[in-house]
Amino acid sequence: DMSQPIPFNDINDSMFKKEIAAAYKSGIFSSASDGRFNPNRVVTRAELAQTFKNAFGLNKKFDHQFNDMQGHWANEAVEILYSNGITGGVGNNNFNPDGTVTREQLAVFLYRTIPMSIKDLRDNAK
Repeated sequence: DMSQPIPFNDINDSMFKKEIAAAYKSGIFSSASDGRFNPNRVVTRAELAQTFKNAFGLNKKFDHQFNDMQGHWANEAVEILYSNGITGGVGNNNFNPDGTVTREQLAVFLYRTIPMSIKDLRDNAK
């Protein structure tokens, strides 16, 4: 529903307010309990996994449990990324969900995800 109010009380001064609002309305970002988007905060690996799951509509192909994801709020999103070959974790069967995302890691996630999303678009156009 594109007419829904934006739940973030800290994006009015952001030069990307329109883009943040559109991403929220599209289901890519969810609202925070404190009403903040935190536009200048770094992104965690768990948040990136959830964002990719939402943005690209990915589905889980098989189960996989990282050692450090048991009971974590983003466990499903991380499993989805792993089962689609987007992430292999950080070693020793760990994902490091609270670690920050480097530009290098973002580039890898995008490199592995975009071809799949384009294929899905092509498949849906048939």
